[in-house]
Amino acid sequence: IPNVDYDPYQISSSMLNSRELRAILALMAHEVAKYTIMKLDVVQAFPHAKLDFVQYCYPPDGYDCPPGKVLQLEKALYGCVQASRCFQKLYIQALQEMGFTSVNDAKTIFIKKERDIPLLTAVFVDDSLVASQSASLCKEFCKQFAKRFEITVHENVDMFLGYRIVIDPDNCSISISQQHFIEECLKRYGLAAAKGAATPMANRLTSADQPKSVNSEDRAYYQALLGSAMYIATGTRPDIAQPVSECARHMSNPGKVHLEALKRIWRYLKQTADRAIEYHHPVDDDFPLNVLGGYVDSDWAGCPDTRRSTSGYVLMLNGAAISWKSKRQSVVALSSAEAEYVSGSMMVQEVLYLRKILTNLGFPQTQPTVIFADNETCITWSQGAVGASERAKHIDLRRHFLHDAVEKGHLVLRKIDSKLNCSDILTKPNIPLDRLVAFRRRIMGR
Repeated sequence: IPNVDYDPYQISSSMLNSRELRAILALMAHEVAKYTIMKLDVVQAFPHAKLDFVQYCYPPDGYDCPPGKVLQLEKALYGCVQASRCFQKLYIQALQEMGFTSVNDAKTIFIKKERDIPLLTAVFVDDSLVASQSASLCKEFCKQFAKRFEITVHENVDMFLGYRIVIDPDNCSISISQQHFIEECLKRYGLAAAKGAATPMANRLTSADQPKSVNSEDRAYYQALLGSAMYIATGTRPDIAQPVSECARHMSNPGKVHLEALKRIWRYLKQTADRAIEYHHPVDDDFPLNVLGGYVDSDWAGCPDTRRSTSGYVLMLNGAAISWKSKRQSVVALSSAEAEYVSGSMMVQEVLYLRKILTNLGFPQTQPTVIFADNETCITWSQGAVGASERAKHIDLRRHFLHDAVEKGHLVLRKIDSKLNCSDILTKPNIPLDRLVAFRRRIMGR
């Protein structure tokens, strides 16, 4: 019973998210030849842990149990509501006893140093990525861990969290892709024979195209297509983040126009299925080695239904994106400068989080993170002139988070030409093909 037998907010396990994995891979890419990267998973993970509350169960068929009696569980069997949490506590305890410290509050990345050589492990429930520039440290870790848990060790990492990882020591690069998942979904949803598309979306979608009555089968198919596309958009394909976000606004009652738009995203994925995010030596001077940077933009009043703007940002590390977002703003902006300012404030939270993660991993961001924007008024406001502007006096206090971060030296906004602002791909659907290709190549590293 929730709040009686267990805390309903204490039932989750350590789950490494995609951006943390991308950040780790990006940091290792430029010296990947020096790294030993391994993967291990715990066999029958949950029953290693003991339950921290009393729970009973009926005896399984074939078990000789006295009539009228039940069994008290001692181990965290699969299906117990708190099993994953109990295993997480045991797993983290084992890492801490081995000298590891947590890099982030979610306790999904752990690091320790031996002989001044870092050893890192990233945890997703019972799967872990282990990396170090010392092969002996990795092997010793696996050996010690095997004394506590029954584990399977994979010395060649080609798949992790559903992403295909390609490590190229000769070119000092690491790439991640979801081509296998895209091809599987195209077959599953009957789109394997569909014609490819050069761009993911042509025009904005509107609720005016929603049908008067909901067809449950069409909606279920639409939502299944959309869910799979979301997984890809948040994993390795920032170039479809905005179209997927736009399709998601109509998932409760999609019409024929919306379904065709969603299918077009999949036809675009079919034509570009082999695209991957590739981390390598930085390709320009905008963002030096192991230094976080990015782009931010907005599409003013782009939503035809609400006239709200769309925010978009992409944060780069070692040649490619590690974090991105496309989201319709929660307020109506009265000017393009205000829309850009709101976008910047949304981006600040992610910049602060990633700066902290990178610092804890041993790559301190000693200088303000450089973010490129194409609106001069927004840049001026971020530097303190917002208080003296009549055009900004109505902006909600929380939106001034951007100015506060700039004042404290966490980031700085710099001007860039609109035609070179890569985050433009995250704010609008109708980008010319040549710019789409250029932006995609820039933020995906290839």
